[in-house]
Amino acid sequence: MRHYTAIFLTILLLGGCSSGGAPVSPDLTSDDINRSPSSVNLWGYWDIEYDVTTGQLEITPLRSASGTWNVTMFLQPPAGSPTGLGVQILDASDLISNGRIDVQVTVNHPFPSMKLRGFDIRGVVLGDSSMIDPYNSSIQYAGENDLRLLNADGYTRWMNPAEFHVAGILGYVEGALGTSGYLPDATINGYKYFADSIEPDGNVYDYFASAYGFVAMRGSMNPGTSLSRDYHLQFPTSPLQVKFQYAIIASWEKALSGGMTPGVNDFPNEANSFEPVAISVVDSSTLFYESASNKGGNIDLRLNIVDWWAYWDPTNLSDYIGKIVVSSDSLDLAGGSFVEFDFSTLDQYPASAGNAEGVDIFIGDVEPSGLENQEILISIEMTGYDYSNPFGVPNGTDGDPLAAYFRYTFEVAPDINDPPVVTSGVTGPTNVFVMDTETYSVVVSDPDGPFTEYEWTIRDELTGDLLYGPDPGDGAGNWVLDWSDAYIPGEVEIFCTVNDGDNQDDANPLKVTVSDEIFHANLNDITTGDNAGWSYVEQIGMTHWSDDVGDDDHLAGYGYKFGIFNTMYFHESASILMTPEIPLASNLEHVYTVVLHSYEFEYYAPFEIGFDGGNFKCTQAPTTPVYSDPEMPITGGKDYEGWLFDTAINGQLAYFSDVSPETLHVSAYEIPPGYIGSSVYLGFAAATDEFTTGENHGWMIDDVSVRALPTDANAPPIPYSQITGDILLPMLDNFPGTYEVIAYDVESDPLSYAWTVRIPGTGEIIWGPVIVDNDQDIVINWMEVGTTGELEVHCSVYDGFHPGVAAPPLPVTIQEVVFHADLTDTTTGDNAGWTEIIQVGASGWTTEVGEDSILNGYGYKFGEFDASYLEDSRGILLSPPISVPADVARASLYVLHDFNFRASLDGGNFKVTIDPLTPNFLTVEENIDGGFDYDVELTGTVMDGQDAFGIGQLTDTGLISRMDLLNSQEGKDIRLGIACASGITYFNMRGWLIDDIVLAITP
Repeated sequence: MRHYTAIFLTILLLGGCSSGGAPVSPDLTSDDINRSPSSVNLWGYWDIEYDVTTGQLEITPLRSASGTWNVTMFLQPPAGSPTGLGVQILDASDLISNGRIDVQVTVNHPFPSMKLRGFDIRGVVLGDSSMIDPYNSSIQYAGENDLRLLNADGYTRWMNPAEFHVAGILGYVEGALGTSGYLPDATINGYKYFADSIEPDGNVYDYFASAYGFVAMRGSMNPGTSLSRDYHLQFPTSPLQVKFQYAIIASWEKALSGGMTPGVNDFPNEANSFEPVAISVVDSSTLFYESASNKGGNIDLRLNIVDWWAYWDPTNLSDYIGKIVVSSDSLDLAGGSFVEFDFSTLDQYPASAGNAEGVDIFIGDVEPSGLENQEILISIEMTGYDYSNPFGVPNGTDGDPLAAYFRYTFEVAPDINDPPVVTSGVTGPTNVFVMDTETYSVVVSDPDGPFTEYEWTIRDELTGDLLYGPDPGDGAGNWVLDWSDAYIPGEVEIFCTVNDGDNQDDANPLKVTVSDEIFHANLNDITTGDNAGWSYVEQIGMTHWSDDVGDDDHLAGYGYKFGIFNTMYFHESASILMTPEIPLASNLEHVYTVVLHSYEFEYYAPFEIGFDGGNFKCTQAPTTPVYSDPEMPITGGKDYEGWLFDTAINGQLAYFSDVSPETLHVSAYEIPPGYIGSSVYLGFAAATDEFTTGENHGWMIDDVSVRALPTDANAPPIPYSQITGDILLPMLDNFPGTYEVIAYDVESDPLSYAWTVRIPGTGEIIWGPVIVDNDQDIVINWMEVGTTGELEVHCSVYDGFHPGVAAPPLPVTIQEVVFHADLTDTTTGDNAGWTEIIQVGASGWTTEVGEDSILNGYGYKFGEFDASYLEDSRGILLSPPISVPADVARASLYVLHDFNFRASLDGGNFKVTIDPLTPNFLTVEENIDGGFDYDVELTGTVMDGQDAFGIGQLTDTGLISRMDLLNSQEGKDIRLGIACASGITYFNMRGWLIDDIVLAITP
């Protein structure tokens, strides 16, 4: 090893013995200034300042010039010290056999002045070329049998001897440690990047990403310091040739402030390199090569580009970078040798380094030429910058754009494992009972294996939370699922992921509604009542079941009612209503009954008599419940426990109390476990006392369900109402929709409501989910939803233990706005173009609001109601023409308003007239039940309930009046008329406050 080292040192020493003279730079420690006689031999440009504190001249190169400089001459005699540049051999064991040597290069800053802080210092290894860039033939670089810097941070065109002919700081200078007389011909050469605190073997991108302080130092080097970097050099071996040259280049611009000791931020942006200095590559490519006839794949790279423009102006990086070019002589790039990308069209991503930006590069249908040496050259061209030197010093780059260059080699697979392809979504039953066993399947194609694994999971349909699994199924695309194992009633999705060891594919999930209902009768349905098979067991006294509701005429009548309560109830009457037989499968663990009901019970004091209420009971079939005593005198009420099993539901019996029917009650109890595996009847008993007790009393039973409970006996929530709320609205901020769903939980678990808006049919979520805790109402701003047309409002209810249980969705229609007058805007009121048609009597429209001074005054007010209203006054306001599109499904007129009507104020109507027809009053006065109504002069229908007739006072706010336009008005220009009048002055403070007028359509 000593022998090899001695040989290399001898080569270095020989290379350092440069022959011939060269003009020298001034000694920066003296006052001498060298003025070069010609531009060919020009070494430098100098700025001389006198420091009054030291009495010395300060000599600074390059006044008012910025750019990239070759500082090699200052790191060697005669202009610099022999110790300016140092080389230490790290490993030369492979030099003779393989041409490989690892060295560490140390740069000692040659200047003492803080004004000469260097930026983006790069130590460039100069060598010969055998590669020509197919995109730009001027770009020549090292091939396999040329000198290569194996761990280059990047490649630069600066200061190559083939193009930068003018010796000095703006051109090539022979390095004293390089091979004397050797002029390499490569036009781009690899470099290592030097900056304060970077480790000798450190990665440039990782260095900047590790601490923002390094970014803030702007890749600079302080005067008086030393920096070292490791170089892995590969010399040609056929035959072995150890010759090289080098250049140490730096970027610099004179400091703008800071005096004699400027800091980093005293230097302008131009002190840094204008082109990127490093990249980090994230490779997701899929290149493979098996043979000349079986090869291919895609290039898929994320380039994290270290560029100072990303630090100074990250939002406008495309103003500085023009294009990225990927070229190669070993890869067929989609039928060519290079691909250009306009940088402005690439999606940009934040990078972990503060002076970097990420962009994605994708090239499909790439064909490698083999497994080894599959390399690309990445050129990043700047916009508006080239290689022009300051002061007009020429070079041979021919005006090519300034660019940064990086080489990247791919790992090409010997053969690619084609990913599995799921050719079907998950298929199987979509409505199941929690105790069912069902089979779900996917169809998969994976011709090249070697194996395929399946992962089945069940997730919450809305949140995506994992509820059950993963399970491999049968390993062949089928999953036999015992839903009793999962036991997750609610709205769920079944997922299947297929994996072949290298790749995976996901099947489209299947939405499944998992029900825990064993029996359900929705008795609130007054058409059928879901009551087929119900029967009454016994009837005592004069009560009976009426025959006006239900298929079997049993579920309506005294004691059980579905509309209003009974008007009377006879004494000593009692009856039992019984469900059909309900089988309970033996694989059930727990079963419970839920009854939704309301009731009204009355009694007369001081008599301790009243309506006795009733019980919910269960008997094991075929046992039929009977009364044990025709009269059953129990003071204050009756309780029939002798013939039914279980216990009375707490608090549901009526003793000496008045109970309002306003509240819907939920009663629930567990069916005795001993009944599981057999069948049961549910019985509902009601009776009266000794004589008629009054009016309007009895039971209203709305909903009866029998449900299976999971092992932990915690019941899921039950939404017992469909979503209710506004089903027709314009898409406008002032017209939000209010929606409600009523749900209950047997265990009184706190409930959360997840609201979404979806596309009917597909179920695609376009808004939400919005989670509301412990509140069953929500207000939806349809402007935030941003979609008009036929939609659905959905709500899933969560109790913290189960997946969401969905309430029946509410179809809604959201209309497109074609006209909107926001009359709450007291500056203009959006009222330009409105006109006053007629004015009778002493009333008038005041001139306080609006560009045309029309919309404020008697009858129409926008802040408060009028303080006075004169008798026999009336007027009509007419809107500007409004175009109603043709071929619309629905055109609706909305008016948001308040009003205060008292005696004699006739209110008004919202009407529509076809332009240019003008409405007018037929007579001065038309007395109609205490008021005036002007229907005949305008086309359309009166908005329900919004006209004021009669004597009295009516004050309301925030009302929305709506009417649909007639089909004959579609495709035409219409005008909206608003009429208001008064009779005799009677009270003050009355009138209309019209806030918004909207015309909206459903296409």
